[in-house]
Amino acid sequence: MEAAHGAATPLNDKVKLHLVVAEGDGEVDPKLYQAIIGSIMYIAFTMRPNISFAVAALNRYNSRSFTRNLTAAKCVLRYLKAMKGHCLCFNPSTTGPNTLIGYTDSEWASNSANRKSQEGHIFISNGTISWQSRKQDLVATSTLVAEYITCSEASREGRWLLQLCKDTS
Repeated sequence: MEAAHGAATPLNDKVKLHLVVAEGDGEVDPKLYQAIIGSIMYIAFTMRPNISFAVAALNRYNSRSFTRNLTAAKCVLRYLKAMKGHCLCFNPSTTGPNTLIGYTDSEWASNSANRKSQEGHIFISNGTISWQSRKQDLVATSTLVAEYITCSEASREGRWLLQLCKDTS
């Protein structure tokens, strides 16, 4: 991977990850795939919330992974290589001492196996304090419903964070 070129995005939107074998797609060593996913999962949890979506999507295939999944995981590594000198910066002057800003997004019916949507949120208060990307528990019937479910989940997290800030100050 040291000689590999960098990637502009962590996960190509054209890549379709499935648990079904596609033509010309073979199974890969699960230990290698799990080691790569474990490494990028650690990076996503500790310092890179921008790869959380890709890690959550790739993590579903730890039990049975194929060449296309390994290629997608390597794309995340290439993205991290390209962004090695970059970091997410938030201007502390835009948030006051007791201000919490949250952002949410969802991708409707992104899982082709069960049509569940992927959701994510991030909360900022003088720096990133909480982020998550996961598959929704419910099957959304439209983009609007997927976004509503995401906003509902994120608002619960936001209320909990506000209460935590109030309790600790």
